[in-house]
Amino acid sequence: MDFPFVLIFLALVAYIGGPLVFIPIVVWVLVGALVYVIGKKLAIATEDLALSDAERTRMLILVLSGLTTAKALSLEDRLASIYNKINHQRLAQQQQVDWLSAKLQEVIQAASQGTTLILVMLGCLEVLNGSLTTGGLAACSILAGRAIAPLSAIISLRSRLVSAKTAMSHVDDLTAIPAEAFSAEKIYQQKIPNGPIRFQKVDSSNLGTVIQQLNLEILPKTLVTLQSNPLSHASHLLSIIAGFQKISTGEVAIDGVLLHAHDSKEFRQSVNYVAPWPTLFAGSLLENMTMFRAEYEPQAMAIADSLGLTAKIAELPNGYQTSVGENDQPDQSDTNQANDDDLLHQALNDMHNQV
Repeated sequence: MDFPFVLIFLALVAYIGGPLVFIPIVVWVLVGALVYVIGKKLAIATEDLALSDAERTRMLILVLSGLTTAKALSLEDRLASIYNKINHQRLAQQQQVDWLSAKLQEVIQAASQGTTLILVMLGCLEVLNGSLTTGGLAACSILAGRAIAPLSAIISLRSRLVSAKTAMSHVDDLTAIPAEAFSAEKIYQQKIPNGPIRFQKVDSSNLGTVIQQLNLEILPKTLVTLQSNPLSHASHLLSIIAGFQKISTGEVAIDGVLLHAHDSKEFRQSVNYVAPWPTLFAGSLLENMTMFRAEYEPQAMAIADSLGLTAKIAELPNGYQTSVGENDQPDQSDTNQANDDDLLHQALNDMHNQV
C-alpha cells in the first residue's frame, strides 16, 4: 500500500530538487541489497532454531515417556548432558536470530539518517548556487524521509515471511508423511478376528534389526512369548503385527486377510501394542493390569494364572493389591523396594508381551 506513495514522493523530490532524487533511490537499492543478504542469513538461522526447538521437544518427550527406563539404566547424567548441549545450541541460535533481526532495524535507522544527512549536505551546495531555495531543500528532506520510511515495514514483513516459511516447511513435512496403508477391503463392522496370524517369507529391516524369510503362524486364542537377543528383534516383529513397521517382501495376514486390507479403525480397536516396560500408574498391580477397569479383573487374574505369574505375584507383600507409588515404585521399605519393583515390572511385562 505504501509503494505508490513512495513513487509520488520521489516524483516530488525530482520536481523540486532535480538530481537530489537519486539519493533516496540509491538508498533504496543499497538497503534492498542488504535486506536480501541479511534476510537469507536470517532464514537459515530461523530454520536452525526451529530444528533445535523440535529436537529439544523430542528430547523432553522421550525422557518423560521413558523415565522408568532411564532411571533403571542410570542414564540421568548422560541425558542431562545431551539436554544441556541441545539447550546451549538452541540459545546460541536464538541469539543469532535476535542479532540479525536487530541488524535489519539498524540498517533502516542508518538509511533514514544517512539519507537526510547526505541530502542536506548536497542540497546546501544547490542552495548556495541559487538553483534551490531553502524551503525547497526542507521539502526535499521531508519527502525523501517519507520515501525511505516504508523500508521499515518491508523489513518487518521480511522477518514475518521467514518465520511463516519455516512453519510452512514443517507443515509440509507433516503432510508428506505417508498415511497408514489400510485399504478397508475387508470390513467386519466389529473387532477383527483373533487369528490366525500368518507370516509368509517376510523380509523387513529397521535400524539395527533385520528379519529375513520369516515363516510363522500364530493360532487364535493362544499365548505366545517372543524372545530375542537383543530384544529389538522381538519388538520389530510385534511392530509389524501392529502395522507400525513395513515389510519389503512377503505377506502378513490375519484370518486369511492381508494386514493392509483391514479397515484402519477396526484394526486399531483390535490390536494394541504395549512397550516391553509398560508405564505404571499410581494404584494397585491389579488396577494397572486392567487399566482401572474393574470388570476386567477376573479375566486379568485368569490370564496371569495361565502365564504362570500367580506364584511370582504372590511373592509381593500384598499380591495383586501391591501399591505402585507416584514414582513408579511400590510403596514399601527401601530394602525390598528394588526387588519388588523388578517382580512387578516383570509380571506386567510377561503379561503384556503376549500375542
